[in-house]
Amino acid sequence: MSRRKRKPTRVEARGVKVRLFRRGAIWWADVRLNDSRRRVSLETSEKSAAEANARALAEEIAKQLLLGVKPETLTLDQLFTAYNEHALPLLNEARQKWIHSRQAMFLTAWGDDLVVRRLTQRHIEKYCDERRAGTLTTFRQTTDRKGRKKGRKPVPVRDGTLAGDFRWISAAFNFAREHEVDGVPMLAKNPLHRLRLPREKNPRRPVASHVRYTSTIEHVAEIDSEGRLGCILTLARYTGRRIDAICNLRVSDILLAPDSMGDVLAGTGRDERQADYMPHGAIRWRAEHDKQGFDELAPLSEPARAGLDTYLRTAKRVGDAVLFPAPLSDDTPIERRLVTRWLLRAEAAAELPKLEQGCWHAYRRLWAVDRKDLPDVDVAAAGGWRDTRALKVSYQHADPATMLRVVQHGS
Repeated sequence: MSRRKRKPTRVEARGVKVRLFRRGAIWWADVRLNDSRRRVSLETSEKSAAEANARALAEEIAKQLLLGVKPETLTLDQLFTAYNEHALPLLNEARQKWIHSRQAMFLTAWGDDLVVRRLTQRHIEKYCDERRAGTLTTFRQTTDRKGRKKGRKPVPVRDGTLAGDFRWISAAFNFAREHEVDGVPMLAKNPLHRLRLPREKNPRRPVASHVRYTSTIEHVAEIDSEGRLGCILTLARYTGRRIDAICNLRVSDILLAPDSMGDVLAGTGRDERQADYMPHGAIRWRAEHDKQGFDELAPLSEPARAGLDTYLRTAKRVGDAVLFPAPLSDDTPIERRLVTRWLLRAEAAAELPKLEQGCWHAYRRLWAVDRKDLPDVDVAAAGGWRDTRALKVSYQHADPATMLRVVQHGS
């Protein structure tokens, strides 16, 4: 008796048909559109979950203009959907979260059905007005049982913040110009190039001082007796790295022996002889925690090595363990918000005034300013900048001592 052939499982959404099939225990989706074919794993062994995932996939494909939508009819929602599939996965988790919040605000201000090429100056002004008034924000306040508001209070933003928002969406428009569907770019040109965008005339980029560092480091043990805050502050001062990258370090990223440095250098395609220029050890800054997704190995300075040695002697963390664990979870990296609160408490204990618009990044700027007399390309590589322009414009500020030398030169 011949076996009865199973009827294929199919789902459909917005005109896109998806056939489901198994490979071993996992369900897969087969999508055919005109002459194109696409097979993707649905990452589940449950049929009901596979059908739900396939339906969501069909919705997403329909949004991505794979059904013949022309560049002149590209909507904001369709652009963001394509960007989220093709460009967003290349960025780290923190950057993805930031981008999702900006997408939500642009969709709220302009509507998901806005045709991108019809973007006008009126749309720009509407977005800016709502952001400046604090009515369009990434923060969401909730209320407790007694009707009291909880969470961070929305605040108006300055033009520097607005400029950052528009820099990102301009990059998204440029992505659409380069991304092709059936051989045709999704967008003919960037609509922002003909519009006036906000620009901060007096950016707030405070620079910490070494005196602030030494005063604060004296009080960190009062805030965190386990030594995490002290070591994190030392690394911020002497590596110039972003706080997110520091918080997500693992013990295996701290390379103190020449053999371990040589292995990592060779394993990442670098010349292992570079270890000769790392007398105090090195730190591997992994791509998944870098703002732009780059993997780097940078040498340690003597003060940074001393701070790590002191912390590791007391913390006794080894292997691939999280270097700075959260208070309630030994396997979870400490959160940036928590160490920021700790830093502010340590500064208050040292009776230091609060730096306006400055916290951890103020130490990154201090690190860059201290090295203005060194070659830009080496400073950028050691501190994790991708280009020297950002280093020079946003981090290396004029300082009083150097300005005095300038005006006295030749006199």
